[in-house]
Amino acid sequence: MKLASTIILAFISLLCEAQMSVSLSVPTDTVILGQPVVAKYQINGPLSNVQQLDFSPLLNMDNLAYPNDSSRLDKIMDVSISAPAIGVSSDQPILRGEGLTANTGEVTMTFYSMGVVSVASPELTLRDSSAAMPLQGNILYVYPPAGLAMQMDSLQLQSIKPIIREGIHWTDYLSILYVVLLFLIVAAAVWWIIRRKAKENDELTYQEPVVVIPAHEKAIAALTALDQQELWQKGMVKPYQSQLTKIMRTYLDDRYNIPALEMTTSDIKRQLVQEGVSDDLVKSMTDIMQIADIVKFAKGDVGPELNQKFMADALTWVHTTKEIESVAE
Repeated sequence: MKLASTIILAFISLLCEAQMSVSLSVPTDTVILGQPVVAKYQINGPLSNVQQLDFSPLLNMDNLAYPNDSSRLDKIMDVSISAPAIGVSSDQPILRGEGLTANTGEVTMTFYSMGVVSVASPELTLRDSSAAMPLQGNILYVYPPAGLAMQMDSLQLQSIKPIIREGIHWTDYLSILYVVLLFLIVAAAVWWIIRRKAKENDELTYQEPVVVIPAHEKAIAALTALDQQELWQKGMVKPYQSQLTKIMRTYLDDRYNIPALEMTTSDIKRQLVQEGVSDDLVKSMTDIMQIADIVKFAKGDVGPELNQKFMADALTWVHTTKEIESVAE
């Protein structure tokens, strides 16, 4: 029996050595939101048998923490990849076998959503149609920046109190007031229509020209007004972040026709990439939106440096992307 077991184990070992595999290792188990981390991949087997190496699984990794906090976390981790040495990026995640010159290499990953992820392995397609073995990577925890203080459990249960009985209030008659108000509005509208029809043949209607304010001017005026309110200096960080992101989302809607007020930060990032916005500007906008989301929904707090920086970044973003109007000769 011992001899048979030894032979079976030796046979299984030979099969594992003969089967090609690919693995991806990360030298840490924690990473900061928005901070690049370098992962190393290794192909076990001859490169001549590799048809293609697909890094797409890295862009579709499940957030293992999502089932425990689905209101604040993304279901799929928002991550970008970059490997200039082999010509791989988030937009071009597949590398043909002809482009491989070594069994090992590096790929840089940047996470834009918090959570826990089991690092996926690239998919290896072989020329001889044999199966390649993907090796699962390690667990990685993505945390917010050090300048962000999280307050996850600030709620306290209060003792049960008896129900407060209200007396009659004037608001109880609002339905009657609404009916009377509606009647007056309809009567006024009918009177206005009749009066307008009577004067329609006696006077010309003059329409004031509509002044269209450029999107960047509205955004700059709103940002300047927000800065002058000094909200975060007075401790009102959440209202400050909410107004700042609302101004920038409105600007994206006016400038690029993007419904940013109804989109998540991840959707806005992908839309800006499709609009051809530079990587630096996309990252700057993502940082502003991501930290603001954490402050609004995770009850976080940021230091004065980040508040000042985000205002300066927002003004720079608007000035850089403003639409230049052509002057007719």
